[in-house]
Amino acid sequence: MKMRSVVFPIFFFLFCTTFIPRAEALVKSSKKAECTVCHVLSMDTFLTDRPTLLESTQTNIVIAGSVGLSSSERICDSCHDGYIKDSRNAINPDNRHHQLRKVPDWLELPEVLRLDINNEIYCGTCHGFHDVRGRGEVGSTPFMRMDNTRSEMCMACHKDKTGELGLSNHPLNKKSDIIPREAVENLGGKLGPDGEVICQSCHISHKKPTLLADLKGSEICVVCHSNKKSIFASDHNMSLSYPTMKNSAGSDASETGPCSSCHLPHKGNGKRMWARKIDKGNPASQACLSCHNLEMWIKTIGTHSHPVDVKTKKKEGLPLFSAQGGEDKNGTVQCATCHDAHTWAASGSVYVKGMEGRAENSFLRITNTSSTLCITCHDDKGTIIGTDHDLRLTAPDVTNRFGLSADIAGPCGSCHMPHKAAGAKLWAGRATPGNPASQMCLSCHGKETPHIQKTIGEYSHPINVTTSKARHAKNSLPLFADNGAPSASGSLQCATCHNPHRWNPESADDRPGRNIEGDSSNSFLRVKNSSESALCQQCHGDKKQVIASDHNLSVTAPDEKNSMGMTAARSGPCGACHVPHNAEAKRLWAKKVEKRKDLISGLCLSCHDENGAARRKKITGNSHPVNVTLSRIKSANDVADIFPLYKDEGDSEQEGKVVCSTCHDPHTWSPEDASSGKVKPLQKNIEGDASNSFLRKANFPDSNLCKTCHTTQALVAGTPHDLSTSAPEAQNILGQTVRESGQCAVCHLVHNSPNSLKLWARPYGPVKKYENRMIGLCTSCHARGRVAENKVQEIANHPKGILTSFEQGFIKVVYDDTGYKKVVEACGPSDEPTVRYTPILVNNVVGFSSGNNYTPLFSNRGREVNVGTISCPSCHDVHVWNRQQKESNGGENADGPAGVKFLRTESSRLVCIECHGPDALFRYLYFHSPSSRTRDGNRHQDQANRFVDSLD
Repeated sequence: MKMRSVVFPIFFFLFCTTFIPRAEALVKSSKKAECTVCHVLSMDTFLTDRPTLLESTQTNIVIAGSVGLSSSERICDSCHDGYIKDSRNAINPDNRHHQLRKVPDWLELPEVLRLDINNEIYCGTCHGFHDVRGRGEVGSTPFMRMDNTRSEMCMACHKDKTGELGLSNHPLNKKSDIIPREAVENLGGKLGPDGEVICQSCHISHKKPTLLADLKGSEICVVCHSNKKSIFASDHNMSLSYPTMKNSAGSDASETGPCSSCHLPHKGNGKRMWARKIDKGNPASQACLSCHNLEMWIKTIGTHSHPVDVKTKKKEGLPLFSAQGGEDKNGTVQCATCHDAHTWAASGSVYVKGMEGRAENSFLRITNTSSTLCITCHDDKGTIIGTDHDLRLTAPDVTNRFGLSADIAGPCGSCHMPHKAAGAKLWAGRATPGNPASQMCLSCHGKETPHIQKTIGEYSHPINVTTSKARHAKNSLPLFADNGAPSASGSLQCATCHNPHRWNPESADDRPGRNIEGDSSNSFLRVKNSSESALCQQCHGDKKQVIASDHNLSVTAPDEKNSMGMTAARSGPCGACHVPHNAEAKRLWAKKVEKRKDLISGLCLSCHDENGAARRKKITGNSHPVNVTLSRIKSANDVADIFPLYKDEGDSEQEGKVVCSTCHDPHTWSPEDASSGKVKPLQKNIEGDASNSFLRKANFPDSNLCKTCHTTQALVAGTPHDLSTSAPEAQNILGQTVRESGQCAVCHLVHNSPNSLKLWARPYGPVKKYENRMIGLCTSCHARGRVAENKVQEIANHPKGILTSFEQGFIKVVYDDTGYKKVVEACGPSDEPTVRYTPILVNNVVGFSSGNNYTPLFSNRGREVNVGTISCPSCHDVHVWNRQQKESNGGENADGPAGVKFLRTESSRLVCIECHGPDALFRYLYFHSPSSRTRDGNRHQDQANRFVDSLD
């Protein structure tokens, strides 16, 4: 065929030369003169009966029913054979755009694109040999059946290479500033009229392969995408790092080159023309995950990695992406937000094969050694830099779970890892069971950590607890779900009170540097806690009354220091007594606790003793007993519903014991203040009375506090023994009137009574040598010059020498040198020769005090005993006017029948009968008036002496 294509032009030249004169005339006279250049046999003038030099054969084109020799491939080859180097390209069977072939069934050609009689593609399919339009248009090509300045004709057939069929292909007819026209044209390519990419920018029609440059080295890609060329020297150049890895077209990376290992210009997956299988989701992340997933062995990202598909308020600095994977300022965070897959290091540092990534490279868009990348979005966390939590300053040798120090990983990377973290919150330390919002803190501040100087001790603020009070503060202090995420219905965790990224809650610029000792104004707290303990009040608002009381040590004892060596001014009012971490004892106690059986009372006495901050209010031994149960009180359960009881270890318990805080609320000066909820102005060192003094209930005008436990004794109200009505101006030993002390404290002091007996609040009355001390309590009022001087009795004490017992036993009789017999006390057997024992008659058991026949006996020291002396309280219950009717109001100076007047027992059930027989009634009713007992006023003493004599 080559020979024929050469012969035909020679023949044509000779023919025209031989017949030139005639030809010129014919050409000038014929409209088809130009056609004869190619179509010699088409003109009748040239028809002869002679055979042509070229053999006439059947061709693939039929024109108007005749053989179309000029339309055959051979006639095109006769010129386009590469022999002459001009504007024509060399076309031959090895480099033509298409070999003659059948059109696939799916391809629907436009009518303008013709096929030959065999329905095969040939030169004339694309080229119209008579159409030279578009000569003046830049980028146009003549002799084309369709305009192809913007690849229209290419796309008419190759629809699978465009976006028309929904396939992912390189974009066409899009103008971009990154396209270098000169470089494209130097390579042999073309751009559209406006400089846009067209098919001819990368492809040449009459060449095999059709690409303008070799694909293996991705040279053609970097002509336009020169900013991606840095991938060649990185681990993302799969042709070097993983040469046998195949793309979705089944080609090895070593064959496809760096770019086509990941991108296919035609028939790729997704917007980025991805060359691998891609899952549903945003292509800007799913493209990365097609390699970096849990099923691949290439740098998997792990279970805990930075979230994607999340919104952010930060619109500048890092790209966000639409759902289709395109950059969009209103889009979401994706892998490509932080990573530039084509650039190993933003600083330009060179990759060395096998190099492990760090914060300065790893395909990051911004070098992150100073956490600049992280802070671009998380600018509110940038306040950590320059604080104690910047481990570059405080713990440079401590490494994260990848073994990277803070200098390498950056301030954020010391605690958080974007990929392969140990747990929630992208934790970079060791994973421990529990809520991440606390366990992250404890991974450093635990008992066995490098930061041993800041460990959290046994007594620290509880975590993992829910509280309705905390929910009210959710806008200021976050609560956390079990997975560490903020939740309004969550529980208290370390991060509830602490913001680990900010040293000073009120100043983002306060970054003190290395190992500064914190106080309640900083210490990574979310709310400043110094002046009024605002942080504590977020949850413990019911304790805020302490600020306006003497228990606010920042006012009353400003120099007093807690267990951390901080004054109340540094620790805050709450911190003077409680510290959230490393306390001395339960209740987060901030002072050294004296060892006592009852912890709660020990806490109070750490201040209220002779060396404490409240030494002016120290508590002595003559005070209300603590660490006692209410088992003898019928209403014990009712008491526990009103006042807290405690176990020895300090925990509250329904069946616990009475301690200091059973009656006292150390946080509220007055019960009235607690009910109002308002904090009154602080009045320093105000002397308390029965209406305040940190009492849980006011004890005036009614004894509401005392009567909760002492219900029987509360019946004194309204009787002559209620000095608020009978003697309101009378004062106790502290100079307090009933208004100041309350109904009970006018006779009994809860704290620091100078008298151990019944905590008596008044000076003892006169007591004769042989009389029981209990009489002194009564005569403190019932004596001349005292409150009840109009009720002084002629005789107050049972005759001396007569002892009575509650239980069967013996009484001890001692003989002196003169032989005088003297009854001393009840006791057990003895070897003393001068001691003899005689059975007694009275049989009552201590403890059965509710019975009407109960008659308590007392030792000479005034203690209630089994064997003792009959004293005033043996017959009188000073708190109950009428025991039968439990009437409270006996009235001032009231008189009454037998059985009232504070008498303890009924006359018909007198225990006196056991000794005195029928005479007992008179002796009982007229006990204080011997002359009224019998006809003979001295009979009693004589009878007593005879009884003693009978004991011999």
